[in-house]
Amino acid sequence: IVARAVDLLNATNGELALFDPDQELLRIQVSYNMDQDYTGTRLHIGEGAMGHAAATQQPLVLANYQQWSEGMPLYTGMPPQAVVAVPLSAGSQLVGAISIGTAHVGHTFTPTDIELLQLFAHQATIAIQNARLFAEVQQLATIDPLTGLHNRRYFFKVAQHEFERTRRYNQDLAIIMLDIDHFKRINDAYGHTVGDQVLRSVAQCCVTLLRITDIVGRYGGEEIVILLPNTEVDGAWQAAERLRTSLAQMAISTGGRSLSITASFGVASCPPAQPTALVTLI
Repeated sequence: IVARAVDLLNATNGELALFDPDQELLRIQVSYNMDQDYTGTRLHIGEGAMGHAAATQQPLVLANYQQWSEGMPLYTGMPPQAVVAVPLSAGSQLVGAISIGTAHVGHTFTPTDIELLQLFAHQATIAIQNARLFAEVQQLATIDPLTGLHNRRYFFKVAQHEFERTRRYNQDLAIIMLDIDHFKRINDAYGHTVGDQVLRSVAQCCVTLLRITDIVGRYGGEEIVILLPNTEVDGAWQAAERLRTSLAQMAISTGGRSLSITASFGVASCPPAQPTALVTLI
């Protein structure tokens, strides 16, 4: 998007920032042909050319950014240049901003350039929104919304791929099944909001204590399944024991008191030479 906009205006460089509504700031996502890479830089709304365009929801045109009283010290190393910045908006919703600069001596951006960039920014906003929606749909299809773990369907897809890989290379594979004890009692006594909090806490404990290569999924209501590649039964047993003791020591706040929980574990392994199926292992 930025490269096309630079070409469109016969300019030399550009940047694009996306709005983070949680932190209420802009974050530069692309820094194209600048004197250095500014990707990741955060801008407050109203700060710099893009921040100004985002705040006013109007284009900003500068004949020389280096002489602009509100210019950011961040860009002092760049040569004098004309800059145009426009917001990226979907209706009243701020999506981000784009700025285009040119170091060509004497070049200024005309009203036609500004109109062209605004039309281009509108199309870019649609593309960005569509990409975000696609990413959200993809995530909903693979992630359990309550715990943030793989959902059951996606766990089986990833686990089957890992299972076939370990069979192909004659590697060990182990699995842990975790079941929160008396979970129905927790829901009955404290309500489903606390029950949900318990599930999230257990999921977070699993993610924290396990390896990044381990595959963790929500198998059922209060059941979590963990696939451990390159792990023998003793290693899986030790991992399950670490989880068991950590969960038993965990205190979950219920709004006035803390709740202790326990969980029961099953462990199974599949040695390299053993012909079996993933469903049999589970």
